[in-house]
Amino acid sequence: MTVGDFNGDGLPDLLVASGSTVDVLINQGNGQFGKAASMQTPGSTFIQQIGAGDLNGDAAIDLVVFWGDGPWEGWINTCGPGAAASLGAGGTP
Repeated sequence: MTVGDFNGDGLPDLLVASGSTVDVLINQGNGQFGKAASMQTPGSTFIQQIGAGDLNGDAAIDLVVFWGDGPWEGWINTCGPGAAASLGAGGTP
C-alpha cells in the first residue's frame, strides 16, 4: 500500500496492490474513501511492491509497480482518479 494525492484535491488517497491488481481509493474528505477503481496489471506476474511520485514533472502523482520477478513499470497519472497510462518503461530496480 502507498499514499499520495492522486486526484489533486490535497487529500491523501490510497493505492493498494493485491496479486496482479492495483486499486485506487480516493479520499472523500469525510473520513471515508470512495469505491476502488481497479487497474489490472499485464500478465500473471504478482506485484511485489508499489511506489508513488511525480515521474514526469507535471506535479501529478504517478505510480511505479515492481513485479515479483524483477522488472518494473511506471504508470503516468493523466486523467485523475483511477486513470493511468502505461509508460511502457521497464527495467530492473
